[in-house]
Amino acid sequence: MIIEPQFRTKFGDNLWSDKERIGRMLAFEHCLANGQAEVGIIPSDSAAAINSVEWDTAGTFTHIFEQAKTAGNLAIPFIESLKVSLASQNSLVVPHVHFGATSQDLLDTSVMLALAEIFDQIHSNLLDIENLLTDLSEQHKSTPMVGRTLHQQAAPITFGLKVAKWAMAIHEAAQKTKRTRHETLAVQLGGPAGTLTSMQPHGTQI
Repeated sequence: MIIEPQFRTKFGDNLWSDKERIGRMLAFEHCLANGQAEVGIIPSDSAAAINSVEWDTAGTFTHIFEQAKTAGNLAIPFIESLKVSLASQNSLVVPHVHFGATSQDLLDTSVMLALAEIFDQIHSNLLDIENLLTDLSEQHKSTPMVGRTLHQQAAPITFGLKVAKWAMAIHEAAQKTKRTRHETLAVQLGGPAGTLTSMQPHGTQI
């Protein structure tokens, strides 16, 4: 049901489009190459070449996703396509592509990048809702309504007070969303066995 049009947004459709998913994977490889070049594990020229790769053709995306059906995961055909693209420029760069990393590093981190965008959007939406509720509360700060306790009629309150409490709850949710986005989402980089062996002694720094 959640993929039916009435439950989707343009933001979500774009975020999970083939182009955006591949773009986040490229971003991971760009950052990995830059980090490795900074500590001298791969040449800076190789990092520059890897950073120069930008795919924007539906054919490339279709090929990668089709190959993933038999490869086992999306990372395998993605890396192969990246190597093929770079081989046509400079074959010496190919061994430095995805050096020391593994499929899980690429896939997990690219999902974290997507989640960061989602949390930012949710936070923005919650702030909009909070502002609307704050305005509504101000408009009805003197509008009386029935108060209730255990579903029974109680002392009167104002509708503005009731809405203000909604706004407070939304504000709290927005703050929790912001904290989660900045404190919980993590990069995954461990290499094939989780030990960063091929990147030592610079693995932690990268």
